Amino acid sequence: MPEIGIRQLKNDASEIIRAVREERMEYIITLRGEPVAVLRPLAPVERDADAILDLAADVFSGLDEHELTEIAALIERRPDFFARTAPTDA
Repeated sequence: MPEIGIRQLKNDASEIIRAVREERMEYIITLRGEPVAVLRPLAPVERDADAILDLAADVFSGLDEHELTEIAALIERRPDFFARTAPTDA
């Protein structure tokens, strides 16, 4: 993963962000030669129903029947629970 300094990030921000977005590049950001952050593309948001259910199964695995029943009851008390939408790209 290439390293870039703060000054280079400031001067070449548009080009660097384009590389992150289009080429899926990752960079280590340095300050005075010391690594301070990582710049990487975000993982795509899962919108496929099967993929979402797989993620939910991972979240709920290991819970017993009583715990799952409690979660179901909580969701039923919140009719707006599934109405929430994922953040959109700006």
